[in-house]
Amino acid sequence: GIDGSGFELPLTATVQAVQPELIGVGGCNEGFLREDALLMVTLIHTNPDQPGNFGSEGTPAEWAQAVIDAKGGDEKSVVAFNIGWGGTECKPSDRICQMVKMFPYHLLADRDELDYSPFFDEATDLVATACAEFIPPG
Repeated sequence: GIDGSGFELPLTATVQAVQPELIGVGGCNEGFLREDALLMVTLIHTNPDQPGNFGSEGTPAEWAQAVIDAKGGDEKSVVAFNIGWGGTECKPSDRICQMVKMFPYHLLADRDELDYSPFFDEATDLVATACAEFIPPG
């Protein structure tokens, strides 16, 4: 779509999805994270996640760390892809972009592009690169 709620909280949702109570035994996301696999975080949004009344709680560093912690502390086991408000350069108020750029493997795309397929192709290549360098724990 081209319109929606301005009260998106993609970072709150991302952090919540990887919490131990959700990914552990009996959680609704049980089995979602695997030690032997990469995690690809894909965020698609029309508005920045700004601090204040309608923004996610926390900071970009805290959100990135929550995802890294869920992957056993291995930041290279995460690929982050953002199609959003800021495009390929982070605007000062675009905390989603700031968080995505904290991962070694990341890709930024502008929400106003007419065709996202080149970005998905690039994201696929980025996953292949990360996978080739990924060493599962153990």
